[in-house]
Amino acid sequence: MIKLAASADTAIYENAGNLYILKRPNNWLSTVLFVTGLLGFLLLANGILQLFVFNKSTTSVSMGGTMLAVSGIFFLFIFWRIMVYKKKSDSIPPEKLDCVCIFDLAANKLLDGSKNVLASLDTVYITRQMQITSSSPKLVLRYNNKTLTIAKGNPFSAGIAAIEKVLVSKGIKKN
Repeated sequence: MIKLAASADTAIYENAGNLYILKRPNNWLSTVLFVTGLLGFLLLANGILQLFVFNKSTTSVSMGGTMLAVSGIFFLFIFWRIMVYKKKSDSIPPEKLDCVCIFDLAANKLLDGSKNVLASLDTVYITRQMQITSSSPKLVLRYNNKTLTIAKGNPFSAGIAAIEKVLVSKGIKKN
């Protein structure tokens, strides 16, 4: 299988003329990485400023600056551990991921994860839909008055544009 694109919770693989939409675990990692990295940087920077720049008038070490610096180092350690976990999670082989749907381009059919026919690709189109819980839209397949969510956007993991681009390049209509 060849990986064509990925989002926070979705990856597209191609194999033998079929496109596989697979769910990746741990959609929350991108958001937690952003928050812990930002907190770590801000706390450490403020702690260093208090210890070395703003504390020139006294000879004693500022307890507030020390606590901020230690807190920053703690959050950066958490950031590093989550990065290690994310790399491990991203290396899961596609065969072990849950299949959302399959685009059988040769037979012109949309299949579910169990290879049951859902619709003809002529009736399938992709659309963006607003998510209440995020500022990024989700990517939805529409067919025969039904919908199937294939990717939930996350502003901290590059959104859904890469997946949408691959699907459009393979001939799936966009609405």
